[in-house]
Amino acid sequence: MLDVAKVIRPSAAGRFDTVCFFDRTVELVAQTQLRVPGSIGFAGSFVETVLTPLTAANPLASPAVERDTAAVRRRQVLQATKRDFIDKFPFDVLNLDLEDLIFKARDTFPGDVIRALRQLCEWQRRPLVSKAGTELLDGFTLLFTTRVGPAELREDYAQMLITELEANVAADGTLVELLRRRNGLEVGRLQQDDFVAFFELGVPKVIAKALMDEDWHIDPNPELVAFRFTRTGSPSYEIVHFAMNVRRQSPRREDRAPGTTPPHVMAAYKSFARGLFERPATLVNEATVAGSISDLLSTKSGAGGESTIRTKWLSDTRYRGLEDGNARTRRSKLFSSFRPIFSCDRPLTCASERLEGGGMRMIV
Repeated sequence: MLDVAKVIRPSAAGRFDTVCFFDRTVELVAQTQLRVPGSIGFAGSFVETVLTPLTAANPLASPAVERDTAAVRRRQVLQATKRDFIDKFPFDVLNLDLEDLIFKARDTFPGDVIRALRQLCEWQRRPLVSKAGTELLDGFTLLFTTRVGPAELREDYAQMLITELEANVAADGTLVELLRRRNGLEVGRLQQDDFVAFFELGVPKVIAKALMDEDWHIDPNPELVAFRFTRTGSPSYEIVHFAMNVRRQSPRREDRAPGTTPPHVMAAYKSFARGLFERPATLVNEATVAGSISDLLSTKSGAGGESTIRTKWLSDTRYRGLEDGNARTRRSKLFSSFRPIFSCDRPLTCASERLEGGGMRMIV
């Protein structure tokens, strides 16, 4: 679907060598590579790989002191995978599909997912080196998908969300009335009385602050959009998908006084926060999907609704950077923390990186 929407393009040889992705096992990676020829796959847990410590310059070398055990080999493979993954950065589109909870009881605060997101944002500042020279990424598209919950959110996680929402209301008193129009509640009652709204409002604020910590910020134009899906099962559960364009702070961290944030970045955050209060998540149903399919494709496809909606948003509003000024024509590079949208049985997950000879590379 991404190639149909012209978000990415195959090489002259018909290979999607700008697509990178994670999947659980080597076998599943191989299956996806059959469907997406030329793609680059990483086997294992996306979050675990990102957070694994790098302790060896050559992770796969025979251990000099340690015994050659299964645990040692697993650690070596994790480190080697992480090094290979880092080499793919930066990307033009990051699509992070957790398939799980963002806040887990077993994680230490603020959670492994937030730590992984911070790490990705740091790697996004890596320079791009090509035949044309060296440049720094000035923006990218971030897609973030997670399960709503848990309803019994650990106290420190809940307080983190509450603190962000209270700070928004303190900075802009008109948000109180916007929230009352939405569900008749105040911030202090959201978690108990409307947990889905509490989650939809709070999580993007935490994502935004993680981005700002690493010298990025959410672009309020076009505004962040949110979609909500119901996954059937025993029991069914809610999934939320946030789509946003991200820009590098200007001037960059290296060119600012320590501990300062540009005024336009703070204004952009205020505008982004207000937009969340004004526009609840779109509930994706058959009618929503049908409209997106008719806009996106000339013929009916069998793709899943979540993938269709997200592909349509990417096609319409993704951050294009230098493409907007026609400074270069380049293929998109895609990364995904789970198997790509091409398989059509999972939500979209992607990220991208600029390539020599034009185009972006994306991780899906």
